[in-house]
Amino acid sequence: MEQELPGLRVLLVEDESPIACDVASTLLELGCVVLGPVTTVEGALDLSRTGQPDMVITNVTLRGCMTHPLLQTLSERGMPYVVVTGGSGDAAFSHTEGALILHKLTDESALIQAIGSVLDERGKAH
Repeated sequence: MEQELPGLRVLLVEDESPIACDVASTLLELGCVVLGPVTTVEGALDLSRTGQPDMVITNVTLRGCMTHPLLQTLSERGMPYVVVTGGSGDAAFSHTEGALILHKLTDESALIQAIGSVLDERGKAH
């Protein structure tokens, strides 16, 4: 791994097990603490409050439901997040303004770069 993020608490919100496993594995190799994976918006909202994540990686849809309530809450809290999607429809992204969006099956280096970018932006905002 070219970069390490020891102790970074990442809430992983993903309902597809193979993808969740791959992302979690990458995060663990980077030294992150992985919260989840969580497969519902309600579960993600709850763990985002109680788990004290430093950032969130979330799918744009979970079990066929849009994650807009989660994205709105994260934005209101100033919580950095990365949105992962398999789709490209404009309607799906109406609540992701300013978010970093990755497409599923992206390579490990793109995920690492995305994490660094959202954390850099958070640093600039504070």
